Amino acid sequence: MSETGDRYHLGTSDEELARLGFQHQVWAEVTQRLWAQAGFGPGQTLLDLGCGPGYATLELSRLVGLTGQVHAVDSASRYTAYLDSRLQTEGAHNVSVHLADVQDLPLDDAAVDGAFARWLLCFVKDPKRVCDEVARVLRPGGVFVVWDYFNYRAVGVFPEREAIRKLFDGYYRSAVAHGGSYDIAQELPGMLIRSGFEIDRLEPINRVGRPGSLSWAWVSGFNEVYLPKLVEGGLMTAAEADDFRAAWAEAEADPATIFFSPPMLGIVARKA
Repeated sequence: MSETGDRYHLGTSDEELARLGFQHQVWAEVTQRLWAQAGFGPGQTLLDLGCGPGYATLELSRLVGLTGQVHAVDSASRYTAYLDSRLQTEGAHNVSVHLADVQDLPLDDAAVDGAFARWLLCFVKDPKRVCDEVARVLRPGGVFVVWDYFNYRAVGVFPEREAIRKLFDGYYRSAVAHGGSYDIAQELPGMLIRSGFEIDRLEPINRVGRPGSLSWAWVSGFNEVYLPKLVEGGLMTAAEADDFRAAWAEAEADPATIFFSPPMLGIVARKA
């Protein structure tokens, strides 16, 4: 999940750690479907890129079983320490945690059977380099599962309210300001092909939810953690943040409200 050091721009606070756990639960079904399409299973060696606190890592550990191995890589030291602690508590001995940059993987060539990256490449400054690195560490025929934002500006709460639209625009501008892109999935198929992959599957990922749904709770949790950061970063004023909170409460109380999530793309790519 992180970019360089502990400067993952969504932060490594207790609130963000909890939000990531809830987010993993909300999107678990889609995640597991992509893993099944990639053929991830017992006995394999898998790589969890930008593992964050390791919610997906722990599932992959159970998936590969005692005869398999998972390498978890992240450059946020708080998250790798948290994952190490979880592994000790749960007695998972088939996971190796690496505090490292995903653009320079600490693994040998042809060392893994599969790799997974969810909401990672939208944050890194050189996503093509990550694709090259994954191609390097995958064995021939190995599979890379990538999931990221495709057209973030299509996100919305409808009927539209200007104060809510400003917030989503602020999120988009924040990603750009940190050297990333919330439209990165538009470019990923081409990047992967240039890195030596063949595209096995492209799966559109999107949700529509109403107040009270898991999708609504997912975006509400994101707002709670990240809205203050937009104000701190000068991308929204305190007055605009107050306007957003009032508009959000109004939308939440309106039975006609729907939330349309950012369109995303799931990719299953195979090393030639």
